[in-house]
Amino acid sequence: MIFFLYLIFVSLAIFFNNYMGFYLGISSLVITTCGPFFLWCLYFLIGKRGKIKKTNTMKIALYIMLFSVFIMMFKIFLGQPDFVRECIIFLIIPCIFILALENLTDRYVHFLRFAMLSLYVFECILSVLERMQMRIFFANDDVYSIINKASDNWSFRSSALFGHPIANSMVVAVMIVFILCSNIKNNIKILLFMLGFLALLCFNSRAGIIISLIVSIPLIFRVIRNSSIQIRVLSFVFLIVGIIGIYYFIIDYDFGGRLFMLSEKGFFNDASSQARLDVFDFIDYINVDELLYGNNDLYDRLLILMNVAGLENGYIALILKYGLILGIPLLIFLILLHYIQLKEYYLQYELLLILLTFYGFGMTNPHLANGTIWFMFLFSYYAFRPQKKIISNE
Repeated sequence: MIFFLYLIFVSLAIFFNNYMGFYLGISSLVITTCGPFFLWCLYFLIGKRGKIKKTNTMKIALYIMLFSVFIMMFKIFLGQPDFVRECIIFLIIPCIFILALENLTDRYVHFLRFAMLSLYVFECILSVLERMQMRIFFANDDVYSIINKASDNWSFRSSALFGHPIANSMVVAVMIVFILCSNIKNNIKILLFMLGFLALLCFNSRAGIIISLIVSIPLIFRVIRNSSIQIRVLSFVFLIVGIIGIYYFIIDYDFGGRLFMLSEKGFFNDASSQARLDVFDFIDYINVDELLYGNNDLYDRLLILMNVAGLENGYIALILKYGLILGIPLLIFLILLHYIQLKEYYLQYELLLILLTFYGFGMTNPHLANGTIWFMFLFSYYAFRPQKKIISNE
């Protein structure tokens, strides 16, 4: 029975998010869908009791939970009681997930991998269908008009399951690097990469396309080099066919148009690139107390004051919420958590490529401060991490 509930609750947590909640008319789908899996994790941990593994990852997760309690008390003292909900979604729930996922047996992990691969394939195919039909499936007209203001083909951006194209792009980019570092069959890795890269072109995020390409190239060469002759030939064929197919979509359908059809002002001078520079002007719109202590409504207020659609920097978004006093140590805790998680199962260069994908991409969009992307990182890590670190002889 407990495994059956796991199948249902982990699927809810993986496939549904706030954007889908908006489409379904539910204001906070994260709580609605992650709540049951959160309760399952608590029940699972209570049932394990003395059998729970004590890992370094679990220790740092417990420290983060303690720090989150301090944050909630501090924010309540500052007169920001609504921040309790933010801490629960962004910190408490993911840490409880970690404590449970660290103790899953192979049976549970296999289903988690199946669910994440299903999400990945569905997300990618949906993005391609949206791009081919030039319509968004899970959005009303208001959201669609914000995401795709222009009517030309090259600027169209798919929205798939996670709403904003950049959020989708970040999820897919993170999953790509985890898949390429996993023990999935090498020829399947190549196929999944080509599908994911095609989806990135549909999301039309230049940062996602470039970062994912930079990170993936060395991993793909390693995949091909470490394969048997038969698999190497098959993987090479898949790669060539995939490249030709992607080239066809780029030339004939303007996939990835925002990267290949730049404005007359140049790559770094168009409105999108300029927005990533203008975001640093946020300091001119807030006072010292707001900079030090943060506030949950600062982000939305600055959107109005600065007349921008989004503050395209995840680190600034975190500082606006938590302030420098809490935000900097929190970010250090989170980076340390990921480093400890990854170093136990991945080679040093794999660890660096994964962190580059997540935290490098986080510099170009505000979703680093959003709980959904952290959930996807955790689920991808536990679904695709190899059973043990393989020491390279390179």
